[in-house]
Amino acid sequence: MKALFLLLFTFPLLLAGQDSLAQHEAFSLLTQLHDTIVYHHPIGYEAGSREKMKSALERVKTELRAQFANQRGDSMAVPDFIYHASALQTVSGCGHLQLRPVLDTATLAAQRRHFRRMGVYPVGDGSRYVLADSVRTTANELLGRGTEVVLFEKEPIRSLVSRLSAFQGLNDLGYDRATHYKLGTSLWAYYQNYYGYRDSLQFTIVDPDTKEQRMVWMDTRVKFKQSKPLPKKERYKAYFNLRKSEDSSAWILAVRSFSGNAFEHVNEAKLFRETFRTIQESGIDKLILDLRGNGGGSLELANKFCRYLARQDYQFTEDMYSQTPTAPGIGLFNKMGYYLVGGVRKKGDHFEQPRKTRVFSPRKNAFGGDLVIIVNEQSFSATVMLAHVLKETGSATVIGAKTGGSRKYTYGGKIRGYLIGERIKFRVTIPNWRFEQYRSGEGTFTPDEIVLLDPESLRAGEDVRMERALEILGVKDSGGQEVR
Repeated sequence: MKALFLLLFTFPLLLAGQDSLAQHEAFSLLTQLHDTIVYHHPIGYEAGSREKMKSALERVKTELRAQFANQRGDSMAVPDFIYHASALQTVSGCGHLQLRPVLDTATLAAQRRHFRRMGVYPVGDGSRYVLADSVRTTANELLGRGTEVVLFEKEPIRSLVSRLSAFQGLNDLGYDRATHYKLGTSLWAYYQNYYGYRDSLQFTIVDPDTKEQRMVWMDTRVKFKQSKPLPKKERYKAYFNLRKSEDSSAWILAVRSFSGNAFEHVNEAKLFRETFRTIQESGIDKLILDLRGNGGGSLELANKFCRYLARQDYQFTEDMYSQTPTAPGIGLFNKMGYYLVGGVRKKGDHFEQPRKTRVFSPRKNAFGGDLVIIVNEQSFSATVMLAHVLKETGSATVIGAKTGGSRKYTYGGKIRGYLIGERIKFRVTIPNWRFEQYRSGEGTFTPDEIVLLDPESLRAGEDVRMERALEILGVKDSGGQEVR
């Protein structure tokens, strides 16, 4: 009985303790984080980058000392630590770097008990946030998509999303709006992961009719229901979908991932070949490539796809460089695969992949008509490289939103997770190769035309970016028949 009492008394304390770091833990974890990144990330082998990382480390230490000196107690919340530590990610310029606490089984179980989704989009210049999808309140009121949210759990929504977005990725060169978009769409989950699970969440909206602010509540206690999986041979359809516009004058091809897992149960070479044969045989010379939400994946897969759209010879990457210890693989068999299949070779003090820096030509049956590409804040990595090549070769007009992906260097390769921390464990994910892009430039990738989201069109159920793409092609609307 005594043991049971101690368990019931101490278990909640242990869970609560996971939300904060003692002063000595925070400084120790920060040093571990810096050392892990510098050792495993390609930037650690460049003298200038090492100095920038060291300066950022000292700057964060100064910030932590000031915070501990000006507060009561000897601990800090985990989100506050991550927010300060994100200076290391900003200095790296690499949006693949992510730092997250490792969730225990109790937290994962709580996710399944509190599964009602609630997310927001930044609209306009990013100063306003609106509901990404409709939400049912505890008063049984249905708040429509596009309803403006100003406070979440009594905190200004803009500052909350900014703080929780720290070290969450998708933001090369510190372009944080891409991360704000990513985190905002799953705000309900991120908030509860960091601050604990609640039976309800409160937020303040701007009433669409009265334009006055009022508080509403959402019940989070919805049992998680696993959707019925598609047959293995059809799972790619969740990531690769071809349809015609309603008037059948244009094709719309949505590609949501270039990950190998997305095409695990299908021959992607055959899929691409048959898709573009269908387009070619139809006689329709207008195509919209929808890359919104495509966070990237395999360079090889993206390049295979690119050859069906490019109008001239190109290099998908102009340089692939790494000095990291994991660049040639880990273990004998892994290294053999990297050497034989990946073409990894050591040259002086670094490794290269010459097979991936050669010149590629468009396929004979490549699409030669009018092409419009749509990207958004969550288009990243290999997807940005694809859009960049097609824009630079004059193959497409790109519209949508500025992405978080760099136009110069992209870090990728094998994205590995490394555990750090002692009492509280964190996982930092780090890429091990640097790719210099085709006809590289400065800054992050920006479309030819920016098309911003606005609350009015979202409330009306309109897709302003798709509508603009259709308008450029001279097509009226985007309904139509699904083909693949």
